[in-house]
Amino acid sequence: MCWVMPLEFEQFLSVADAVGGEAKWVFKSINPGGNIYILQPTKDRDYARIKQYRTRKAVVQQYFPNPLLIFGMPISIRAYVLVTSVSPLRAFLHSEGLVNYRHDYQRSFRKVPSRIWYFGQLRQYLAHNHGPEAAEVAFKNMQSVITQTLLVSESALAGHFGGYSANPMEGLYKCKNCFQLLGFDLIYNSSLYPMVLEVNGQPHMQVSLNEFENETTIAPEDEGWASNSIKQDAAEDMVGMLFSEQLVAMEVADALDELELNVGILGVNCLPSHEYCLTEEDLEYILDTRRETVNRGSFMQLYPSPDSEKYAILLKDLSRFAGVDMSAPKPLRAGNLRIKDILDNTIRHNTPIMHRLVSALEQVYASREIERHRFAELSPEEEEDEEEDVVGLQHQSHRLIHNAFQDVPLDEKYQRPECNDDKATMPYLSGVFTEPKLEFSPEFSPLVAEYHVAVPYDTLLIKVWAFATSCDAEARLEEKDGLARPANYSLGLGENRINFLVVDLTHTEPWVINTYTLHVYRERLTDTEPTFNPRVPHQVCSMTQDCDMRVFPTEPCGLQPIRDQSWDKYMSQHALLPPCQGGDVPGRWVMPCGECGDESSCHWSMAEWHPGRCRHEVMGRDKLQQCLTGKKVLFIGDSTNRGMMYYLMEQVNGTLTEWDKTHNIKVYNNLNNNRTSVSFAYYPQFWLQANHRPVFDKALYQLMRRSVPLKNSSDTILVVGGVHWLATHHLNVVKHSLEKEGLTGVRVIMKSLGSGFHLPVDGIHCLSQQEQHKLLVHNAGLSDFARQLGFDVVETFNVTLPRYKDFLQGKCACHFHKVRQVRGEHTATNITKRETLPPHRQYTDPGGEEEDMYGPVHYHVEGDINALYSEILLNRICELPR
Repeated sequence: MCWVMPLEFEQFLSVADAVGGEAKWVFKSINPGGNIYILQPTKDRDYARIKQYRTRKAVVQQYFPNPLLIFGMPISIRAYVLVTSVSPLRAFLHSEGLVNYRHDYQRSFRKVPSRIWYFGQLRQYLAHNHGPEAAEVAFKNMQSVITQTLLVSESALAGHFGGYSANPMEGLYKCKNCFQLLGFDLIYNSSLYPMVLEVNGQPHMQVSLNEFENETTIAPEDEGWASNSIKQDAAEDMVGMLFSEQLVAMEVADALDELELNVGILGVNCLPSHEYCLTEEDLEYILDTRRETVNRGSFMQLYPSPDSEKYAILLKDLSRFAGVDMSAPKPLRAGNLRIKDILDNTIRHNTPIMHRLVSALEQVYASREIERHRFAELSPEEEEDEEEDVVGLQHQSHRLIHNAFQDVPLDEKYQRPECNDDKATMPYLSGVFTEPKLEFSPEFSPLVAEYHVAVPYDTLLIKVWAFATSCDAEARLEEKDGLARPANYSLGLGENRINFLVVDLTHTEPWVINTYTLHVYRERLTDTEPTFNPRVPHQVCSMTQDCDMRVFPTEPCGLQPIRDQSWDKYMSQHALLPPCQGGDVPGRWVMPCGECGDESSCHWSMAEWHPGRCRHEVMGRDKLQQCLTGKKVLFIGDSTNRGMMYYLMEQVNGTLTEWDKTHNIKVYNNLNNNRTSVSFAYYPQFWLQANHRPVFDKALYQLMRRSVPLKNSSDTILVVGGVHWLATHHLNVVKHSLEKEGLTGVRVIMKSLGSGFHLPVDGIHCLSQQEQHKLLVHNAGLSDFARQLGFDVVETFNVTLPRYKDFLQGKCACHFHKVRQVRGEHTATNITKRETLPPHRQYTDPGGEEEDMYGPVHYHVEGDINALYSEILLNRICELPR
């Protein structure tokens, strides 16, 4: 709702009174940079200020409640929309636009200097914090709201332009080559639904370093560059679309023939039996629509489009208000045409009447493109043979490459090199790059899709990017809508697989036409360790924190010698210690080294976690199976809990035949000869919109419902925990939920927090060392609170922190397990090995050094550190309640 003051002052007061007293209204000056006020007519002080608008010019809108906040600040969207026909409508939305951070209303919603994003960064942020589906819905909602605004405005705009006709009584004003680039300003609410704030008929398109022309603050150079790039792309794409001379008549004629609609041409073959009779103006509209669509560059179709049928109800309502009958489009039926209409072939019918026809045409075009894409995937040779039939597109201007998390100017080496228009080069990359520079094996060639490289243990992070050879293609990281700019990539121990997707940009949605893979092997400390000689004396070295992640300011870091101890003597004494009575006994990592000051002399494969004055046992499989008989173990948490669950399953069964990277609820009843059951619920579901994520108590309730029947005894174990999301209120929810369900006798085990989120990777948060220290304090408080509630605790934060560099592949650098597919008659290990070896050395590949590639598929849970705290969990499950 919007009113122009003072002309519509009384109308506004009537509506405001009907809406109610709690509604707030935004009063905005029509002058650029003018003040903005939020007022309520029901408040005396506000009403006194509102009365001045009886004579003062302003625009009034209802205040938009619950705006989407990013990093605590509201944002506004500037979308560039090109309208090339008003009636019937033809409009396009540019794929890039601006996202401005703004102050709150107390500072008149002014733009925040030095804070500007573009659409790609907003999409990435929404995908990470609300999920990819939510990001997709947010942008679809924006397209729909803009399209609906244009459709609603059609009749008013057409009538307005009629005033410019030489003879308004003879027909509407016609301007075949007219166009208008509009600037739509929108704002999202917390449910990711947008509202149009205003439509600017003359958006600022001048190239300037100052994006805040109405403000006193000068924008930084890189910010002007980002905005200028978007404006330049929009202007170049607009010119390429409007001045294209591409012939599309044959394609349009074929599409009309394919339609089931009964269509005739006025003056050519229009018969009373035809459902539609198209005028010359109608044909020009259809031809222009197709020509502009196939030459749209980075513009996206708003209307008409393959999915524009969804606006049928809106158009029907608009037609009813305007007195037009869409069910029987009389102006188009030959039997209903007047003599004047037959003689005058210059009638152009409006959107409601043309809607069904143009929507059907767009669906035909879309289905043909999908078919061409399918053949292109199956047979590249056929794609070359039919190249002349593929819709030609103007090559797109330079691509915007900008780091969403670092406000630095674009380095020349990150800029896209010159591309070409040869369609034969579309599937190829011109180069794959890393920082620091890595030597690929083999050397890069556009014709080679697989590369290998090894990096040292201390290389935790690299920057990667690639460029497509063709101007109509783009290299994107990991997925078709992934990053198309340099991006940081965390490297887990061992194999890391980085995919560069070559996407064809000449379609409404990007098509993946090729994939290049970079295999990066990050060395383990165990790869280069010396052979252990028991006859040679070794120092006993301990570690509680890494010097690069020092969260205990007063404690020593790195490897520290345990005085007056040899490795053999130390291990003999440790074996005599009693079993630990808890899973959270403070401890340290220990290992034998030639010298503690030389990490390369250490035997990391023999590293063990040793609590003070006790030891964690490794049960034999017979004992483990006996312990778990009749038990149900419920896990709720993130992927770290899931890794512990699969480790339990593999150890109790001796093999792992099922594995699923589930993000929902999963139940396994086939463990331990059907004597043990485990279930898992993923929480929290970060990819969903915040208001659509199940709350913790609901997720827990669903897990318990899927796991019934549950005994009210220690035979039911609930394991709760995650990397960083767990808080005391979650533990309170567990307690109250179990009480409500009459399950107060259930064993609850809290897995504490874990190391992770310490690398600056795109799309996820990165904790500073000070924040990691705060996390340490938070973890200690959680453990104390859990013990007060009578819960058991398995400590993982202090276990993972000293070896935080030993994470496996994953953006968060928080995964210490990895499930690998193996073939053959795999058995995890025999009982003797479980009793005598540390858990991380229990896996064997039976049947020789090579896997049986034709044997049954099994899975193995890798990861020394995950194995360690999973064994501690098994000890707590099998320990009698204290």
